Amino acid sequence: MTKSDFDYDEKNDILYIHKHVKAKGSVNIGDFVIDISHNGRLAGLEIMNASKTISKFISKRVTKKMLTGIKKAGIHADYEGNAIYVYYMLVLTQKNMEINDRLPVPMPMAVSS
Repeated sequence: MTKSDFDYDEKNDILYIHKHVKAKGSVNIGDFVIDISHNGRLAGLEIMNASKTISKFISKRVTKKMLTGIKKAGIHADYEGNAIYVYYMLVLTQKNMEINDRLPVPMPMAVSS
């Protein structure tokens, strides 16, 4: 998992985990926005309604307050056949919780710019 930078907007409940790579475009899938670099690789992951979305995917309650205490975040992608698997990892200070999840994305991807 690549250690990444992150920003959390508590008011709008939006979490953005990103690498130090410029994005060419993005793919929207529900509450997820996947940023793609110029070479077709993962550049960032934005999670809208982050507390509710993450809670739903991991079947554990994650609050806005918990997300304001992120210690570490990372993203990674595996490219397999006609799919990309986007992985994200969060380490939260509250309850010393670590979250690891993946988001399968069908390919080919039409990247919007």
